[in-house]
Amino acid sequence: MTETTRQCLNQEGQAAEMEKSRARRGRLGAALERLTRRLGAAAPGREREWTAGVATALGDLQVIMRDRVQSREELLEDIQFSAPHLWNAARRVLEEYTDLEHQAMRLRSHLEAHGAAEIPDYRDLRERIGWLVTAIQHQQSLETDLIYEVYHRDIGVGD
Repeated sequence: MTETTRQCLNQEGQAAEMEKSRARRGRLGAALERLTRRLGAAAPGREREWTAGVATALGDLQVIMRDRVQSREELLEDIQFSAPHLWNAARRVLEEYTDLEHQAMRLRSHLEAHGAAEIPDYRDLRERIGWLVTAIQHQQSLETDLIYEVYHRDIGVGD
């Protein structure tokens, strides 16, 4: 196989990875939007329904986040090979994202732990989950920048 053929195949693989990354970002964005809508729904007098809706949306988000962590572990291996100078930054992004996934899991457990006679403090939960949404969006931006930097530089766009 010639070097040119190898580069073309590598570029095709990178384009495919970027497309998969876009699709994952889209799923994450949709899950964050659903959660944000649930958080903004009226809660007074219907705290249990509000809590159930938010818990469901948070559970959906958590599944998507878990998938992303697994796919990012694969990406981390690729970065270690193709862009070793960015490996530490990629590892930090993955670690922080994993921490956010664990926070989502803890918040969901907290939501689901309320007994039938217990009324959840929806104001506190709304604020805490809102912070989580903001942190996930921030991490998503960092990850997007990192992926772009890895593939943009490797492909040699702008050279």
